Amino acid sequence: MENLRIAPAEVQRAAHKQYRPWLQNPRHSSVQFKPIGELWSARVTQECRALALAEGAKYHWVWIGTHAEYDQILRRR
Repeated sequence: MENLRIAPAEVQRAAHKQYRPWLQNPRHSSVQFKPIGELWSARVTQECRALALAEGAKYHWVWIGTHAEYDQILRRR
């Protein structure tokens, strides 16, 4: 995911930290993993979200950014 590579270091750390509990249990309360149309949303921090596309039982993380950017994406859908 290109967005993660260019994200600030603190966002990268938070994303990796949130990924661990998600791997063990996608329904972990801190991750807030939920469907948004054909995308899935996950909480990275209070200010950041990540989006994934489901392909069978696999998820492809396609975007990470601020909550404001996330809201703009959802409004365009």
